[in-house]
Amino acid sequence: MKKLLTLLSAIVLALVCALSVSAEEAEQAPYTFWDKEPYTENETTKIIDHVVYRLNEENAEKYYEVYDWFDTVEAAKAVKEINIVPEIDGIKVTKIKFYDKSNRVANIKANRYSGNHNYSVKKVTIPDTVTDIGAGFFSVLEAVEDLVIPASVQTYSFTDMENLKTVTFLGALEALGGFKDCTKLESVNLCGTVKKISYGAFENCTALKNFDIPETVTSIAGSAFYKSGITSVTIPSVVKGIGEYVFAYCENLTEVTFVGEIRGVMGVNHGVFLYCSSLKTVTFPEYCKTLLIEWNAFNGCTALENLTLPKDNVIMIIGEEAFKDCARLKNLVFPETCDVLEIGRWAFRRCTSLESVTLPAASKDITIDYKAFRGCKKLNEVNNSENITRIYGGAFRGCTSLKNFTVSDELILLGKNAFYGCSKLETVKVNGTAKALKIYSDAFAKTSSKIKFNVQNSVAEKNLKDRLIKSGFKNPTITY
Repeated sequence: MKKLLTLLSAIVLALVCALSVSAEEAEQAPYTFWDKEPYTENETTKIIDHVVYRLNEENAEKYYEVYDWFDTVEAAKAVKEINIVPEIDGIKVTKIKFYDKSNRVANIKANRYSGNHNYSVKKVTIPDTVTDIGAGFFSVLEAVEDLVIPASVQTYSFTDMENLKTVTFLGALEALGGFKDCTKLESVNLCGTVKKISYGAFENCTALKNFDIPETVTSIAGSAFYKSGITSVTIPSVVKGIGEYVFAYCENLTEVTFVGEIRGVMGVNHGVFLYCSSLKTVTFPEYCKTLLIEWNAFNGCTALENLTLPKDNVIMIIGEEAFKDCARLKNLVFPETCDVLEIGRWAFRRCTSLESVTLPAASKDITIDYKAFRGCKKLNEVNNSENITRIYGGAFRGCTSLKNFTVSDELILLGKNAFYGCSKLETVKVNGTAKALKIYSDAFAKTSSKIKFNVQNSVAEKNLKDRLIKSGFKNPTITY
């Protein structure tokens, strides 16, 4: 039996070694060229220092493009540095393997750049005649760590350059991006302005810890920093839109600051900070005319403790599950003045440390949507609640620490199970006549047996009693 185990162990070890060798051989496999034979020069093909250039024509204007990094297999193994020439026979080199956008994905999959790797080239010099760098073309140069991009380049992509550490842009950019899966990228140096950050710009750039968003940036497209290593973010006031999942799953992100005054609309799209599990502090500007925090924006930010919302605001809309499971958030203070405030479905559901909510002292319309604060077990006070106009079903369900609540004639709707299970709720104060108030079934089911409704006069007593009984509340205690 012992000999058999020894034999099996030897076989397993041999298989592991064989697989390791196979993996290494696959990684270092020789290049597959476009043609079966090495490149040769002709009327449209030029070879300079082993770099292959092809002559093209567009809009009656001729130009050369870098068609291949190497002319032979031997060159692919030996070349240490690539210097792209600015022109050939008086014709400029303007592109580095540019693909037609409609066929780009198919072209990348069809050619060797989807799987080949080169570990000999350490440096690439790009002349200022180049304007376009094709998608995926640089990804084969695995050993390149630093790149300097001339001001002439506007279209580029460095996706999958797994060892790229530093990139310097010498000129202004319309859009910054194209670094998806550059897992060792540490810094991006900008010598000019940038107008926007592109979709997936730094997705999975896990080594990118610091990046200062330029003050010239007006928009940040979806997934721009998705799963990156970014630790803190300052968003300029000129940024009017933040796309979906921009900073989602950034597990090292601890602080977000929105600076300046926002006179227009500030939109935080859905999932922007989804599951940023280390995010502790979020600060919005003091004034924001319209703030839209959409669904899942901060969902799963379990370390969020400090949330500073604007002090002055006209319209604020918080979407579904926007702050769901923010389990360390203790105090929630809304703007002192806010014409319209909408707190969406499940917006603060399971914020289990939330103790107090301060609503606007002056407001025309406050809506607490379906199950907005459900499961906030430590919530014991809701300040300025008399300004609420609508409370939908289950809004405060399971808020087992809530003892007192005040409403007024501003409130016209109290949804089903609105305070279901608020076992310590003892006093509900009703300011006004309750004439327009509609109470749905079981709004106060399983609340404290000592619960009392305090009204101002007999008219209010009658109106409220009728509505409570119709909702299923038997023998309510009403005092004034």
